Amino acid sequence: MKLSSLSRISLWWLNLPSVLLITLLQRTPVLRLAAPAGSLVQTSPIASILRSAFAGLSSLGAVHALAGATELSTTQPSPANVTVGSSVQIAFAITGTTSAADRWTIGGAVPPGLTFSGGENTPLILSGTPTTAGTYQFTVQGNDAIGGDTPAYPYTIVVSGGVTTVAPTLSAQPAAQAVAAGGSATFSVTAAGTPAPTFRWMKNGRTVTGATSATLSLTNVQPGDAGLYSVVATNSAGSVTSNAAALGVSTTELLVGGAFSDPAWRSLQHPNGNLYTQILLSGPSATVTADAGKVTRISFIDLQDDIVQLEFSGPGTMTITLENPSGPALPVKYNQSVQYMKGHPSVVIQGAAANTFFSAFSVGSLTAVNQALFKSDTTYDGHADLARLVIQSPTGEFGGIFMGNGAFNDVNGLVGVYAPGVAVRGNIRIHDLKAFDASSPVLIFGSTPNAENGLRINGGDLEQDNRKAIELRGVNKVIMGNGTDAHGRAEAAKNNKAKFETSGTDVTASVVVNPPST
Repeated sequence: MKLSSLSRISLWWLNLPSVLLITLLQRTPVLRLAAPAGSLVQTSPIASILRSAFAGLSSLGAVHALAGATELSTTQPSPANVTVGSSVQIAFAITGTTSAADRWTIGGAVPPGLTFSGGENTPLILSGTPTTAGTYQFTVQGNDAIGGDTPAYPYTIVVSGGVTTVAPTLSAQPAAQAVAAGGSATFSVTAAGTPAPTFRWMKNGRTVTGATSATLSLTNVQPGDAGLYSVVATNSAGSVTSNAAALGVSTTELLVGGAFSDPAWRSLQHPNGNLYTQILLSGPSATVTADAGKVTRISFIDLQDDIVQLEFSGPGTMTITLENPSGPALPVKYNQSVQYMKGHPSVVIQGAAANTFFSAFSVGSLTAVNQALFKSDTTYDGHADLARLVIQSPTGEFGGIFMGNGAFNDVNGLVGVYAPGVAVRGNIRIHDLKAFDASSPVLIFGSTPNAENGLRINGGDLEQDNRKAIELRGVNKVIMGNGTDAHGRAEAAKNNKAKFETSGTDVTASVVVNPPST
């Protein structure tokens, strides 16, 4: 630590016994000032007192050199015993130097809350209020252009009282789980810190009421419990947030929770050749399965008043939960008598395999068979808005994600795709990803073996409103491509506006493929 300026001169120094003051000032190695001592005295509020002091010392020969070996002189012998929260002022001088030093060198550990100051022909002063108990050892060394370095003199300060604080750390993280509807789930962490930390559990970035211990137990798990769980451990020294752990809900039934499917909707032939099972969301959450050889489709309205269709096929279950749910009610933008639930969805897929697929899109003139649904005087957003897609796979595989006109956004928690350890075998298509306020953008996979096509962004720019980097894992290439919304409106490929990081390392330049320059 090199010190080069004086922030202030303490009044206590003027009250030292004259003998000690003279001793401290006899050829004391000093901190270099931007202005000479004379100009410092002239501009100080206590100028007349300082001028008198300097004059008196000069007449006594106190500023003349002493011959012989150097010694460390202090106003408190080492070890100095001080207390947390109490004011401390200790002066240091090295006597016996042949010429005045022009700087001090400090090594080792100084108690938090204490700082050094000093000036030409004045002592080196350590002052402040210690904040943390402990034993601190450091060295002081003087230097000048003529005499060279003095020895590095050791000094110890023992700070007692108060509480030694240590920020929380986590030695065990919560583990992902999949639970049958009606079952139980337990998340727990192991934390250390001084003082002992308090806990606050969160689901999808929102506080779980009453969950304030190291363990979170859920009984009679229902679709509304599915999501990402994390905990914040906090004490007076800081806080730490755990990894997110997914909770998926399983069932062998077509649906559980707030959903409805008429028997006539169980085998609907689509013009694309697929057989569909249509489900209508009738409450804030539901878990659904897909019959072999069929696609299950569940419908609701997003916060932009677009009818949204989520499609799921293959092994496993899909759970949808709505934030800010309302309804059921008639759609305001469509000519239809069906009543829909409305909200901002999170989706958790559990039990997936290599032949499990997911898609999300909004109902528009391009995606709907019935064109009479649309009002000529209405403007449609044309995108399906989701908060997050979470994928759990016991085989570590997933088929593909098709959200060419689907976008992720939220103000809390992880926003985007969270599929750690899951290899997506097919394509990944997403329109855009936006993180607002306290949310954190993620595109996390185990791997994406379809490296040639990579993860494709259809018409979005990935600009993050909160300026956070997108945490990217398991992806070798992010391709900025063209898109089309649900009403056939073309969205030209845009240059990437996001920063991508992998475990704190910026990987943007190595993964992003921007559209060719025109």
